[in-house]
Amino acid sequence: MNFLPDLATSTPLWLAMTTVGVNAIVGALRASIDDERHWDIVGLSTFGVLMGLGGGFIRDLLVGNLPVESLRTPWLLATVLGAIVIVLLLGQQLARISFLVRLLNALALGLFAISGVAYGLRADMPVISAIFVGVVSAVGGGVLVSVMKDEVPAILLTSASVPHKGSRKIQDLR
Repeated sequence: MNFLPDLATSTPLWLAMTTVGVNAIVGALRASIDDERHWDIVGLSTFGVLMGLGGGFIRDLLVGNLPVESLRTPWLLATVLGAIVIVLLLGQQLARISFLVRLLNALALGLFAISGVAYGLRADMPVISAIFVGVVSAVGGGVLVSVMKDEVPAILLTSASVPHKGSRKIQDLR
């Protein structure tokens, strides 16, 4: 008996909008606070859309959920547009509280991962495939922004050293 809610169908709209909005703010901030390049409103908006909706686009393509959910639910695109306006108006203030923004982004990534797995399982995928869909849902938008900025995605840099550090800790215990 499964007591867990089906997050693919039962995620409250307010939670989905909050998650998308936080990621869109993070994406738009990546353009707004970039000192090397001075992105215009189109770049800022593109990064906001990619971070807010990119992972969901990829998820829906992988599970065959077409047209993609964010285009069938107008509130998600409206949320991204609102997030872009917030960054245009308050970008510097948001950059000052980057710890809070990063914390909210981490929570949003977790929800994207969990709901991505739920979508995969609901599409009758094997568990390993559903987990893959969840990971791609969580990091897809950020990877797209990094590629557009000609950067190595941070998820690759920070996680690449984890196996090495873990193996060193095990060796240290011996």
